[in-house]
Amino acid sequence: MTIIWRDRVLFGILLLIGAVWTWLSSTTIPAGYSGSFVAPGSFPTTLGVLLMVLSAIGLAGSELKRVRNGDAEAINMSGLSQEIWGIAATFGFLIVYAVGMQYLGFLLVTVIGVAAFCLIVLRLRSWILIAALSLTLGLGLYLLMNKLLGVYLPAGVLGLGF
Repeated sequence: MTIIWRDRVLFGILLLIGAVWTWLSSTTIPAGYSGSFVAPGSFPTTLGVLLMVLSAIGLAGSELKRVRNGDAEAINMSGLSQEIWGIAATFGFLIVYAVGMQYLGFLLVTVIGVAAFCLIVLRLRSWILIAALSLTLGLGLYLLMNKLLGVYLPAGVLGLGF
């Protein structure tokens, strides 16, 4: 498989996902009742259309790359196992994050999750950097979402949230 063929497959799948997403969001989310232009389904539908547009741009770019460079460039498989490990670890952390939020709450699971992700996946070893990153991200998102925007974040079953 060449890099150009891989790009075609990737952008084709993303284009299909965008089309299905747009169709589902426009048919399943009810229209607004106030008669305004912005309805509850406007944001998800816009994201689907944006994904389709960017996928079409990516397909056009891969076709231009084929015309410019030829179709003989092969994929370098040397770092494939590291990429698969990173993808699987990220997916696993997202599942643990979603489950942990029910018990520990947003703030605590975000701080612990970011620190664990930095240690295990990113292999950061500077404790100062890990602490600064996890505390800043956790507290910053909490202050932005809860205090500034008024979005209620989960406190968890244990009630350890603010």
